[in-house]
Amino acid sequence: PPGPLSLRYDGYWRAFRILTLETRSVTAGRDYMLEVKMQTEGLLSLVPSWHWRTLSVGAVQDGLFVPRRVETEGRFRSRAYRGTIDYLASGDLEVMTEPAAAWQGYEPVPEALRRATVDPQTATLTLPRPIGSGEACAGTERIFDGRLRYDLDYSDRGTETVERARATLY
Repeated sequence: PPGPLSLRYDGYWRAFRILTLETRSVTAGRDYMLEVKMQTEGLLSLVPSWHWRTLSVGAVQDGLFVPRRVETEGRFRSRAYRGTIDYLASGDLEVMTEPAAAWQGYEPVPEALRRATVDPQTATLTLPRPIGSGEACAGTERIFDGRLRYDLDYSDRGTETVERARATLY
C-alpha cells in the first residue's frame, strides 16, 4: 500500500552488535523512493570500518517499478566509493562511478547488457508483488549496480519454521 515503510535490522555476533541495516521506502502515487543504509557497528567499526548508502527513485508504471536514478556512496576503511545511474528514456543508462569500475578490477559492462536492468534496491521492491496477488514467488530480475551485471533468480521453496538455535543468527 502507498505510504512510508521503515525497517531496521541489527546484526549481532554473540552479544555484540556488529552491523546495522536501515531501509526507508515510500510509494506515493506514481513514484517510489527507496533508501538503504548499512554500516559496521561497535568494535567491528574500528577495524574494517564500512558504511554504505544508496537512494533509488523511480516511477510505478502498470504495477512495475521503473528506476529513474540511483545514487550510491560508501567507504570501506579509507577507500571512498560514489556512483550514479541515470535511466534515460532511450533505454540507455548514464553511469558514473568514482573510482572507475576498471580501477576496482571490474571489466566494464557493455551497454547492450545494461539495457532492461534495474538496480538491486528496485529489484527488492518487485519481489513481494507476486506474493501479494497470491502467485508463487518466482522469477528473474536483471540487475546492474553500476559495476556488475547479474541475474537475481528467485523461487518459492515453501514455508518452513526456523527453530531458534544458539549457533545461528535466528
